[in-house]
Amino acid sequence: MPAPMAAMVQTIQEGNLGVHLVDGDGMTLYLFTNDERNVSNCSGGCAGAWPPLITLGDPAAGEGVNEDRLSSITREDGSSQVTYNGWPLYYFVADEKPGDANGQDSRGIWFVVTPDGGPVQTNAVVNVLENETLGAMLVEASGRTYTFTNDERNVSNCSGGCAGAWPPLITLGSP
Repeated sequence: MPAPMAAMVQTIQEGNLGVHLVDGDGMTLYLFTNDERNVSNCSGGCAGAWPPLITLGDPAAGEGVNEDRLSSITREDGSSQVTYNGWPLYYFVADEKPGDANGQDSRGIWFVVTPDGGPVQTNAVVNVLENETLGAMLVEASGRTYTFTNDERNVSNCSGGCAGAWPPLITLGSP
């Protein structure tokens, strides 16, 4: 679903996913946990099932989107893919109409994107990972972890730019 002009990214609140990113036509946008910041690792057959959000020119920030988090990267084929908070954005080929979110992945690989730039978690699976240097630590389903020494018990002190760099684990429904 390549965009014919500068791509628009905006937010919508819909269904059990809460507030999340969509394009200018209301089509749901996803992030791929196998990507790296500012690097797409989805090409070939992957890009056939998960078309990248392509833009001609700078992407535009719509309602609820922080313009400072929008950017783009150059893909292997030379096209320009929109990123949000450094993460490349994609569609899912099985989403047929605005509001569809058939790509929300319970395996922890593809997620709808929050306005903070992190994955929408519909069930917060938290595991313990043993790290040689750090010891046991909590990780979310895709293996990401977060610790901020300025947090207090039951209080996050990471907001604004901090939350942009370290998106919170958002849980919808019961964990």
